[in-house]
Amino acid sequence: MKYLFFLLVFASGIASAQNTSPKIEKFFISTLEKGAKSELYSLTKKNFVYFYPIAYSFDETGGIDSLYFSEKTDTRTKELFGLNHSLLIRMKKHNYKYKELSKKIVLVLFYHYRGDDDFVDYSSGFLKSLENIIPEAVQGKDIIILKPITSALLPDIYN
Repeated sequence: MKYLFFLLVFASGIASAQNTSPKIEKFFISTLEKGAKSELYSLTKKNFVYFYPIAYSFDETGGIDSLYFSEKTDTRTKELFGLNHSLLIRMKKHNYKYKELSKKIVLVLFYHYRGDDDFVDYSSGFLKSLENIIPEAVQGKDIIILKPITSALLPDIYN
């Protein structure tokens, strides 16, 4: 009987460890980069950056409910990182819960660049991206803004 109790406690510990959610920033960036189209990224010119916002809406359980993108986000950026409904599907399949964000909207700024870049080429649309920082659908609502997530990793290492 003592061993049965031990096995039950051990099994429940393993099950709860498997359901723990990763840090939210790590989850956001890994989901984006795993869905990126490497063939588009390989065509990126030197010193070109991708800078865009995503607003995440969380339901009452802390699960991701909706995503909002700025309508003015560059078309190539949308294509490269899959900024469409497929991103929401990829995120929801993990079923991670962030109870501290229950019923909240979180705005995250993403900044991707090549690791061998020396500077930002401002003609790449970077300044225009700054103008469109808040997606139209969440303007005027209470928003939690996280620190920007910066990545110099090439998405093709994930594919």
